[in-house]
Amino acid sequence: MGLSLEKVNSDRSTQITVVLFPPLESIAGKKRLTIAFDVCPTIRQITERLVTEFGEAMKRALYDRTGQIIPSWAAFLDSGDVIVQLNNPKALNVTVEDKGEVSFIMILAGG
Repeated sequence: MGLSLEKVNSDRSTQITVVLFPPLESIAGKKRLTIAFDVCPTIRQITERLVTEFGEAMKRALYDRTGQIIPSWAAFLDSGDVIVQLNNPKALNVTVEDKGEVSFIMILAGG
């Protein structure tokens, strides 16, 4: 889909490492990427950037038909030190610090 996130945003100051697990990894074609922002982004801003870069397939994987994040997604910040359940509407407003890492993992339950 165009230039890599690293090339497009290399002049920005805040660097975030994003780790993608299935199905996001297959949509992006890579497991890890670095995204640059002008300021420390929220999880919402990171998901919006992923959709902008990787298109409709990424949007369908992250969001339901009403435009809400699919509640079974979780974001693990900085190697799992903080787990943000994205089924909480306020969770998308959590800020990721410069040089932080956020992993998007679908939490599945059942028997």
